[in-house]
Amino acid sequence: MRYKSKRPLFYVGMAWLLCLSMGLVVLDSLFGITANWWSKAPIALHGYVGTPLANTIQIPLLVGTCFSAEDLPSSSVLLYDVTYVYHPTAPPTTIVSQSPMGGALRKVSPNDPAHLSLVVSMGKETTPLPSLEGWDVREAEMLLGQMGLAYQRVYVPSYHN
Repeated sequence: MRYKSKRPLFYVGMAWLLCLSMGLVVLDSLFGITANWWSKAPIALHGYVGTPLANTIQIPLLVGTCFSAEDLPSSSVLLYDVTYVYHPTAPPTTIVSQSPMGGALRKVSPNDPAHLSLVVSMGKETTPLPSLEGWDVREAEMLLGQMGLAYQRVYVPSYHN
């Protein structure tokens, strides 16, 4: 009589439990829904997966608003990094972009604050033009070309009496 081992049944059971637990992990990472099966925790939106903790803050949406240091939301756990850039369409002092995006949730503590990078518009870049009065036409064209500016000759007829 051959001896049949019960170990294959054990291995099938363990494989089934492993598949079930991995399936729950995948569901939670993709949809953040397993937390709702075990508790009444709400599903966090905007890039945060899983159950939000007590030391979690929501990043404010500041894009499109006017930048003013005193108008920024004050918080002991939120640090601002501001970069000023020339922007072809945004008016000066307008916040053009931020990272992380508004609505994202971040884990914070007084020792480990969240960093919010803001890009603020300085308006269109302007180039002061030199006075070219009395210059030779070729020298003036050469100077404007070195400055990266486009130019066009305009002939104005002169009338002598």
